[in-house]
Amino acid sequence: MVMMWKEKKVSTEERSRSLPRDCHPIISKLEREVILAVDSSTAAPPLERLTKLERVYIAAADVLQLPCTRRDLRRRRGAADTLLEQLLSFADAYGSLRMALLSVQDLSREAEAAIRRRHVARLGGAASSLRRAAKEIAALVNSLPPPPAAAGDFAEMTTATLSLSSLVFNVVISAVATAAAAVAQPKVVSVAALWRRRRRPVSAAVSEEWERRATLGIKEMEERLFGLHSAVEKVYRALIAARITLLNAITLP
Repeated sequence: MVMMWKEKKVSTEERSRSLPRDCHPIISKLEREVILAVDSSTAAPPLERLTKLERVYIAAADVLQLPCTRRDLRRRRGAADTLLEQLLSFADAYGSLRMALLSVQDLSREAEAAIRRRHVARLGGAASSLRRAAKEIAALVNSLPPPPAAAGDFAEMTTATLSLSSLVFNVVISAVATAAAAVAQPKVVSVAALWRRRRRPVSAAVSEEWERRATLGIKEMEERLFGLHSAVEKVYRALIAARITLLNAITLP
């Protein structure tokens, strides 16, 4: 399970140090989106969390286009560079998660085909690949930026992203790891070995139980991850758009 980030409580006075919020109401909109994202219940489905995160970065891109924001970030280039790095880290993580989910979909289809054909070797291979996928997704958390040290609108946005991301990544890791365990061959008997030794089908009870368990495990994973690839894709694109907008804000005249 990945680390759960805790949101840092800051006062209105501290938040005002980041952006001149009286220059445009869009800045207040970003603040509202961040608050809605942070207030998201831990019991909320991952699709809801990702939708809120996408809205945060759509609002952030709007804020980054404001002249007052551009002036402020150009005066505080160090803060702008830090935000650029944070956006890059998040985009890389979500881009990798997007590809990992595609891979998991392929492994799910491979496992289902192996179950139908009762192909022991391929089903065992699918289990190993699912375990490896769960570990790779867990490792993505290490690429996320650390919690921000300073207060402000963009710092709160980063903290909210860390919190929501840990929740979403946890769901994916748990779903894939659980499916891998369900698909793995029973420890009480080596089905492949029985096939090799006896040259005849294994015990019907063992075979049917494994097939039932593997089928349910794959089905549960697919249900838990349903729609996540599309939602992750949208967050990824929103992150990329926000980063490009920030680059333009601090480099273009």
